[in-house]
Amino acid sequence: MANKKYGIFRIEKIKLCDGGEAMGRLKHAFREFKNSSFDPSLTINNYAFKYDSAKEVMNAYKERIQSITTEKYKPPKNAVGLYECIVTSTAGAIPKEREQEFLEKTYKQLCRTFGEENVLAGVVHLDETTFHLHAFITPIYKTTSVLRRTRDEKKNGTCRTITQDQLNATHWTGSPALMSELQDTMWEGIFKDFGLERGEIELTSDRTKKKKNVRSDIRRRDKILTVRERELETEKEQQKIIKSDNKKKTEYLELKENDLNRDKELFNICKSKVNTYIQISKDVTKNCMSIDNEIQIFQNDRYTPFPSRINKFVNNIKKIMTTVTTELNFYKAAFERFWHKRSSDFRKLADVMDRNKCVDFKSYNHKFHNGLLDYQLTKKQQIQQHHQERKQQIDDDFDLDM
Repeated sequence: MANKKYGIFRIEKIKLCDGGEAMGRLKHAFREFKNSSFDPSLTINNYAFKYDSAKEVMNAYKERIQSITTEKYKPPKNAVGLYECIVTSTAGAIPKEREQEFLEKTYKQLCRTFGEENVLAGVVHLDETTFHLHAFITPIYKTTSVLRRTRDEKKNGTCRTITQDQLNATHWTGSPALMSELQDTMWEGIFKDFGLERGEIELTSDRTKKKKNVRSDIRRRDKILTVRERELETEKEQQKIIKSDNKKKTEYLELKENDLNRDKELFNICKSKVNTYIQISKDVTKNCMSIDNEIQIFQNDRYTPFPSRINKFVNNIKKIMTTVTTELNFYKAAFERFWHKRSSDFRKLADVMDRNKCVDFKSYNHKFHNGLLDYQLTKKQQIQQHHQERKQQIDDDFDLDM
């Protein structure tokens, strides 16, 4: 415990009606009276910012209070009108070469926390054991307050409000929880960078815990919600990336499937053509064998009279030729139908290549595999439009349920 070094931030409240106390604290800060708590020979090393005397700061304080005084709002006499903040550290915790950096960070953090216009003045004391800063701050904050109600307003249950800069010390020091939050802010903005520790954080008293201000809880919840919203936005972006990748993969698989189906269809067509050629060859061979057989029978049959034998031979040859002619006509018609169908497919292919400005089959295959043909793009647009309409319908249904 003895080796720990702490950052120290103390705040004293001075009420608006207690001008004497305010002047006394200012005179102490500016060393305008003798005191045994400091070394007078080192007082010359002290320095101030904005103002050089207690009287000048007091006049600036009065002008600041006068600037927020209007017909509708007059600062209450019992309100806190001035803060005296003392910022320092454990003795010897900050090296001499970093003292200026410490003071600059302190001034910037006070301006961020209370507003630069509220930081009236400050004095750096170098004539005591540990250097420290006295800062005088007016707790003015833009607040909405209820005006005094008239009889008619009381009767009707209504009221008037005013929103303007007002004395509102409760915004920063209205409860122990807010004071603890203020200490956290100072530690994060000043002391953390110098390796100083924060003091006791836990509020041990049950009575103190009950006095927690609701606004401090709301601020903490807002911070948690902000972090969660950022996480949700990051998750949504990641989901969009994953969906786009899945969509590209799906489209690629669909194109591959289309290629396989097309190759399968071409294989079936080629197979049917080969089977047709084989059948034609078999039929022709069979018929040729029949003609050879008839010729051999005609030559070997020497006992039958020649006229009857020649008539029989001619009649058989006619039957065979009739059969061959019928089969050839059938295959001719089949091939004509097949060619008509294939030629129409080729005409369609030629039209597609002409529309998409494909010079050769290589460019056509490239566009086909990448889904860049006109009918493929049209189909993609239709699918995207369908998805958008479906998504909009789902969002509308969700809004209705909410």
